[in-house]
Amino acid sequence: MRYTVGILVKTRVEWARGWLALNHYSGCGHLCKYCYGRKILEERFRRVKWSKPKLKKPLGEILGEVKRLKGRVVWLSSATDPYQPLETVLKATRALVKALRDRNRIVILTKSDLVLRDVNLLDSARVGLTITSLKPNPLEPHAPPPRDRIDALKTLKELGFETFVSVEPWIPKISAPLSELILEIADYADWIILGRLNYWPGVSSKYYRLRLPGLIRFLEKQGLKNKVLVKEELRKCLPLYDWSWTLDNIERWLDWSTPR
Repeated sequence: MRYTVGILVKTRVEWARGWLALNHYSGCGHLCKYCYGRKILEERFRRVKWSKPKLKKPLGEILGEVKRLKGRVVWLSSATDPYQPLETVLKATRALVKALRDRNRIVILTKSDLVLRDVNLLDSARVGLTITSLKPNPLEPHAPPPRDRIDALKTLKELGFETFVSVEPWIPKISAPLSELILEIADYADWIILGRLNYWPGVSSKYYRLRLPGLIRFLEKQGLKNKVLVKEELRKCLPLYDWSWTLDNIERWLDWSTPR
């Protein structure tokens, strides 16, 4: 089938290989300053007004398209947040989850504890929270505080969900010490995804190259390597290191075929 450009796309993200990404919102009320969607679509190409989020098309049209999907893994969302503030009013994500859940597998990635509203619909979904720091992050001015996200992660785990945390991006100074953040979430996250900060002046590969060896030793000592997915952009900062363990983790993570 053909997919609506910009709404339902075949993702190129390494850890979502073979999945469809559903980006029904344009823009995001969280206004994270490092957001690649904002950097590329608004600042570089001036295609959208990121600070004024809206649905890309009428909800009925989007629902008509997703209702045709069967046997797919659908990720909400890759370029915006499915539980951003506008969702409290429009409830578009909730409607789309209802349309998808019976014939597809769903993956949620959000910065918002609003996801807890829909736990009754997400019974077989993977649910992830983006958490980049333990303290309030000035680069995430309108996102829920990290503590609210960690509490939501705990609740999801207690309810029996397969959970993950996206530390994307690992932000110099703000995410530090990263080991403390990982320890805080490790008991409640089945998987942890690590990625570097892109499109940001003054942040070079050297920052990560100097710190990755220590992080790897920490993961080994804590017995956490088997749940960590290190993205290619970060692996490239340490090109001579044997990353086979995290590549194996990515394959295990992707081995999540739908039985429907």
